[in-house]
Amino acid sequence: MAAMSSTVRAIEILLFLFGRQATTDEIYNHLSSNPDYKMDNRDNALRAIQRTLELIENQYGLYCVEKKSGKPSIWSVDTTEFEKLLSLDESLALAMVIAEQQVKLVAEPLISAAVSDLFERAKGQLASTKRASAKWRERVKVMPASHRLERPNIPEDLFKDVLYAALEQDGLCFQYRRAHDQPSSEVKCLALAFYYRGPQAYLIARTSEGSIRRFPLTRMSEVKRSLALGIEVGDFDLEEYARRGELGFLNTQRIPELGEAFRLTADIFISVVREIEYAPLGENQVITAIPSRPGYYTLEVDVPNTLHFAQWIIARAPYLRVIEPAPFQVYIENELRQAISHIDTGKLNVPKLS
Repeated sequence: MAAMSSTVRAIEILLFLFGRQATTDEIYNHLSSNPDYKMDNRDNALRAIQRTLELIENQYGLYCVEKKSGKPSIWSVDTTEFEKLLSLDESLALAMVIAEQQVKLVAEPLISAAVSDLFERAKGQLASTKRASAKWRERVKVMPASHRLERPNIPEDLFKDVLYAALEQDGLCFQYRRAHDQPSSEVKCLALAFYYRGPQAYLIARTSEGSIRRFPLTRMSEVKRSLALGIEVGDFDLEEYARRGELGFLNTQRIPELGEAFRLTADIFISVVREIEYAPLGENQVITAIPSRPGYYTLEVDVPNTLHFAQWIIARAPYLRVIEPAPFQVYIENELRQAISHIDTGKLNVPKLS
């Protein structure tokens, strides 16, 4: 039990008077009902409360409703003025409204529910103004650049265990299934980080063999925290890991000679130009018109050697032709020939990765 400081007393009084009217005696009765605070002498406590009321009168929404000689004063808090203390900066409120559009698409209900009150406050604050930012929700839409998968259904307990293990970099043991029709096997690892690929949540972890792997939570079960696995974090850094393109799924196993990045040269149609002209495909992008071929251009750009980028090229294959480097050209052409073989044979046949 501790004596109540003047700061704590002021906060407790403001919170008590929010939305109600009360006399000094009623305020004392409320404060003295809290066993955490020591208020032995009633007269001294009443004088301290009166001093606090007079000190912060007309601040933070506190005002005296009624002062009459010989009668107890009645105090209250103007809720509108008090709520201004809790208001968000306009730019922060707008950022929260923008963030909500993304969070609801990818985050688990556990996370989106935890911040829903903050999102609602931000929306309410913007709606109460007449500034242009108040119109964001009704006049601006943010859509994915390609088809977005639906958010998977992940058990809340499993999600919490994996997420908190990643945040605290604790050990985990779980059953992992590489495909839905394959048997599961036990994995022991040290959770390092957590990330989303679209709506799919992944754990990044160091295994007992020392390698760093990514595990989609949808294939995990029987998750248990384990603090004594003897696996070290080592030199793992999430920012560096992402910068190397690991979260975009490096394609170095299929095209090792290109390393982690390369310079692409390709002929592209005007439809591709319109897509990347002002939102570059990568660094040092140069687009040059092909003489005597209206609507056709040559593209040169530095790009990452990732599966994500290769899939972006394949998706636009009818409107571009890869020229250099030769290994990437061969890779893309082989992928397209495989797709054509499915049409020619009427049968899906995917070769094993050598």
